[in-house]
Amino acid sequence: MIVFRKKGIIVILALIAMCFMIVFSFGGLKTSANEDEFISENEAKYIAMIHVASTVHLDKEKKFEEWADFADLSEPIVMSDFTGSTSAYCFGVIDSEGDSSGYVVVGAKKETAPIVEFSTTGEFYPSVIMDEMKADRIIYNGGYEYYLEKGYDIIDISGFGCAQFISAEDSLRIREEGFVIEEHQEEWTEWRKILASFSGGSTPPESGSNNFITDPYSYEYGYQGKTIYDVSGYNITYRTDSYFSGYPNHCAPIAATNLMKYWYTRNTSLYYSLRKYADSTWAATFLDYSSLMSTSSTTGTLNTNLVPAYTQYFSNAGVTGAFAFVSDVTWNNIKNELNSDYPFHMLVIGHYAYGNHSVVALGYIRFNYSGNYGSSYIRVADGWIATPTRFIHYAIGNDTIHMVRVRPS
Repeated sequence: MIVFRKKGIIVILALIAMCFMIVFSFGGLKTSANEDEFISENEAKYIAMIHVASTVHLDKEKKFEEWADFADLSEPIVMSDFTGSTSAYCFGVIDSEGDSSGYVVVGAKKETAPIVEFSTTGEFYPSVIMDEMKADRIIYNGGYEYYLEKGYDIIDISGFGCAQFISAEDSLRIREEGFVIEEHQEEWTEWRKILASFSGGSTPPESGSNNFITDPYSYEYGYQGKTIYDVSGYNITYRTDSYFSGYPNHCAPIAATNLMKYWYTRNTSLYYSLRKYADSTWAATFLDYSSLMSTSSTTGTLNTNLVPAYTQYFSNAGVTGAFAFVSDVTWNNIKNELNSDYPFHMLVIGHYAYGNHSVVALGYIRFNYSGNYGSSYIRVADGWIATPTRFIHYAIGNDTIHMVRVRPS
């Protein structure tokens, strides 16, 4: 059995949809994605089906003849990472006689390849060895890393043919190193476009240093409904980096200053002391946060400094509040915070235009498609322009989002 992995299996994605339509006809894609998932099981199945069909259609040298009689896919083997988050799906390929004809592994996270690997013969080794060893689950940790979890034991099966129990120390090291992150943004962009052609249209930008989102409606079509929410009194003039020249990499103090300006404006009598020294330029507030956050013009602000800085600033101002750092934010985190009428300090990591950047989240527009799939845009005061007219897509165009809850009492 030959397993085709990663870079050796990339086809011309622009042709995939056309090839698939030549081989099959089907109705619209009905996703069942949890709204926090990057790729749902149903979407993954379509990706696998398209991959099989297009591979056969483009197979001029007859290397993949076993798939010429493709009829269906089996129920998927769902794999997760060490945190329990779904990381990949393996679909068995079934021919018209009902016999097995290999498999396709589809990545479920933006950090993976869309098609992790495939084979036109044989069975998926991790599944076979899991049954033999009576293990509890398959762990796909990105890259080429596969493990089994059996009770408290972790078994390395990355070699496909060699299963090895690993020590507690190695297990701890692997967990601490985290998921193996790869760069497949261009491929995922094309796959998203293909999926959108079946389920409606959702194609937010993923590239362009000046390609900011100001009109989410221009990237969505065929949606069944939408939800719009902005926190009370969001539409004010915010401070930008131009107000505080000479302080590069100070986006976190700027975001904090804008949060204070928001609350001061929303209820001046209650939160007047959040504007330090009643300084109308807000420079005093900015400088105080820069100090409390230990912000460096070279390296910026450490995430671990954010909650202590907010806590100390509010204490100095005589205002009580609740503060928390939320890593790897879900859509429900964002929706619930904003629906409770609390803007928050948002860190976007690996964004195509902002890079690693702090902003203030003020509202959202969510477009709802069939099933439970949605496309969500977050309204922000980005610290680069004074008006809150830009949006950041929750799932597309960035690596991850963090939240700092700031809730004045």
